[in-house]
Amino acid sequence: MNNRLTAIPESLAKAPELVTLNIGGNPLERFPPILTRMTKLERLYIHEAGLTTLPDLSGLAQLRTLDAGHNRITSVDRLPPLTDFLYLHDNQITRLADDIFAPLGGLMYLNVSENPLGIFPDSISGLRGIIELRAEKIGISTLPDSIGTLATLRELHLRGNQLTALPDALQSLPNLRVLDLRSNAFTDLPDWLNDLPTLEKLDLRWNKIRDMDKWIKRFRERGVIVYGEPVF
Repeated sequence: MNNRLTAIPESLAKAPELVTLNIGGNPLERFPPILTRMTKLERLYIHEAGLTTLPDLSGLAQLRTLDAGHNRITSVDRLPPLTDFLYLHDNQITRLADDIFAPLGGLMYLNVSENPLGIFPDSISGLRGIIELRAEKIGISTLPDSIGTLATLRELHLRGNQLTALPDALQSLPNLRVLDLRSNAFTDLPDWLNDLPTLEKLDLRWNKIRDMDKWIKRFRERGVIVYGEPVF
């Protein structure tokens, strides 16, 4: 990585045993077509490469991790069945294909933060094995009800959006431990939030929640680490 490469040599495709490739930090500007033929790849790191597009990668059936963060990508259409990590943060993505998450039932970690998405697709329900979801500063004002189907989710990070309410479906998450709601537009919280059975940490800072002292007391009484400040 960071070798100032502007292209990838064709000879790389003749390395059949190559399973991890890190070409992040190089000024590639376009996704090297050769990579779509490297079907044995399991981990691809192509962050900070000046990319504006991400091609159809569904043919990379062995790929488990994809890091395409810190580029200038504007849309994502088709992905392979990733099972470990997907980093798309700090791009310019305004659209995710409606079925983008359909092949990602085994994905454990997703970061789409710092993109002007404005909406989160209902197909999030396809993330059946997700453990940590980061969707910070993506310009959303609502969450889809389908988020309530993510039974394996442990951490949900939603800092810096325009959320005013949480969908009732969220109370169906049996394993949620960390919920980050910093810097949203909440003025109140649903009563069921205090009943989430596995919640360990809740961050409510930089909202305008009424009766914050009451909420902090309730959460701390049951051992939840909670961050927040009263509204004066």
